[in-house]
Amino acid sequence: MRYLDEERLREFRRFYEELDERENVFYLFFTTGLLHWVCKSLQFVPASIPVVLIGSGLSREEREWVDESLGRPFFCFPENVDEGIVWDYLFAVNTSDFGWLDIDCFVLNPDIFDEMAEIRKSDSMNCIWSYDYGLRTEPRSRFSFPVVRTFFLFVNQHVIQRLNRTRQFWSPRPFLWEEAPASSSFKRYSTFHLLPEAHKENLARILPMDSCGNAIFPVQEIKKDGVVTRHLDTMVLYQLLAHEAGYRLRQVRRLDENGTAMTDEVIHVGSISYYRSFGNPDYETVNEEERSKYREIYERVLLLDYLIAGQFQQELPKSYSVYKRMLEREIRQIGKPLEGVLEEAVSRMTDEGLSRESALRICSGGRP
Repeated sequence: MRYLDEERLREFRRFYEELDERENVFYLFFTTGLLHWVCKSLQFVPASIPVVLIGSGLSREEREWVDESLGRPFFCFPENVDEGIVWDYLFAVNTSDFGWLDIDCFVLNPDIFDEMAEIRKSDSMNCIWSYDYGLRTEPRSRFSFPVVRTFFLFVNQHVIQRLNRTRQFWSPRPFLWEEAPASSSFKRYSTFHLLPEAHKENLARILPMDSCGNAIFPVQEIKKDGVVTRHLDTMVLYQLLAHEAGYRLRQVRRLDENGTAMTDEVIHVGSISYYRSFGNPDYETVNEEERSKYREIYERVLLLDYLIAGQFQQELPKSYSVYKRMLEREIRQIGKPLEGVLEEAVSRMTDEGLSRESALRICSGGRP
C-alpha cells in the first residue's frame, strides 16, 4: 500500500509475526491521555479473546505502564498517527481475519466476540453499527445496503487479498471527495487521500442516482474554517470496493449510532479524544440546534471521562491524577456539583435506553 513508512512497516510486521496468537485478534488503538478508557474497555473483554494494543504518541511513562500492567501484546508508534493510518498497517501485515474495537466501545455481552469472529466467505466485514445513508440525503434516496461504522468490526482477510490482486490503488483510510482548501487548519487532511476518479466511475454502478443522474456516494462532511469538505470515512472505500466485487457487509447487530449507540449488550460512547472542543463557545456550528447538540455531547462525555478516570487513577501514571483534577475544575465551571456526577451520568445513559444496572457497570468500579 502507498504512503506507509517502510521502516515502520517492517517494525510492525516483525511485531505481528512474533505474536503468539494471530487468529481472530482484536486490535485496540489509543493515543496519549486515554489509558483509563483502554482499561475500561478491557474490563469487558474476556481473557480468552486475543487482544493487541496499539498506541500512538504516548509518553514514556504511559508506554512503560502499558508494558508492565495490561498483560497484552503492545506496539507503539513513536509518532502521532490516526486510526486511518493504523488501519493501513493492519491491512498490510495481517494474514488472518481480524477485528477492531474502539476503546470507548464496551461489550457488556461477551458472547458478541464469538459472533463477530464467525465471518462468512461471502462477507467483507462483520459489524455492530451501520447506517442507511439514503435516509440522510435530501431528498431521501434508496441505498440497497447499509454503510459501515468502524467502532466494532471484524474483517475478512480473503477479501483484502482479493482487492489487492486488482492492482488498483485503494486503502481503508478516509478519502477526500474533493481537494481540501490549502488554508484549512484541519490537521487530519494530511492523512486523507483524494479519491481517484477511476473509483468514482466504477463505484457509480452500485450506487443510487440523484435527479440529475449523478451517483450518490455515502460521504461525511467536515466543517472547518467556514468551509465544508466531503469525504468517504474510514473503511467505506473498502466496503464499496468489496461490495462491487460481490462481498456484503454483515450486520451482527443492526445498531445505528444516532439511535442505538447504547444497549445492554454493547455501548459506544464516541468523541472521547476531542469532545472538549465541543465545549468551546467558538466551536463552528451552523445554528443553535447544532450548538445545543454539541454542548450535550460535551457534558455527557465529560462526566464519563471524569468517572472512568477516577476508577483507575490509583493504578495509572501520575499524570492521570492531574488530568482528573483538571476534569473536576471543568465540571465545577459548568455548574455541576461533583457529588452529583455519578447519578447524572447514569441518568443520561438510561435516558438513551440503557438499564440502570448496565449504566452503573460503566460509571462505577472495576479494573481489567
